[in-house]
Amino acid sequence: MVSLGTIDFSGHEDMFTSLKENVCKNDKLKDYMIFDEDDHTVWLIWWRN
Repeated sequence: MVSLGTIDFSGHEDMFTSLKENVCKNDKLKDYMIFDEDDHTVWLIWWRN
């Protein structure tokens, strides 16, 4: 089973950038998030291993 969610950071680009910088440094977290630079949206992916 896989779940997919989004967070829209439109108007909060500083928060988007901060989250991206921190997540990209963490090998465990970066597998669960996709960052859309154009729309400032973060896609979150959950699955059971």
